[in-house]
Amino acid sequence: MFESRSERLIREAMDRGEFEDLPGHGKPIPGAGKPYDPNWWMTSLLDRERADDERRRRYQRLEMRVGALMSARSATSVRISVDRINHEIAELNDAGTDRYEPFDIEDVVSAWRSAHRMR
Repeated sequence: MFESRSERLIREAMDRGEFEDLPGHGKPIPGAGKPYDPNWWMTSLLDRERADDERRRRYQRLEMRVGALMSARSATSVRISVDRINHEIAELNDAGTDRYEPFDIEDVVSAWRSAHRMR
C-alpha cells in the first residue's frame, strides 16, 4: 500500500507519542451542537480578551496586597502572605497565555525590614 510523505510523517509522530496529551484531549469540541456563528472568531477573541483583562485585574490586586504587607507585624507573616500570593500567581499562569512573575519572598521581606527600620 502506498503511503504519502504526509501520512508517513504523521504515522512516525504517532509512533513517537507526539500526539498524546494534546490540549483539549478528551474534552468536547468547543461549540459542538450549537448553531453556526459566522462571527465565531470575533466572539472567541472577545471572550479571550475579557478573560485576560480579568486576569490582569486580579494580578494588580495581588500587587496591591504585596504593597500592603509593609504594615505587617512580622517577617514570618510577610513570608506566609507572599507564598500564598505566589500560589495565586501560579494559578493565573496556568489559566492563560500571559505570564506573571512570582514575587521573590526574600526581596519583599528585605523591603519590609527597610520600611520598619525607617519608622
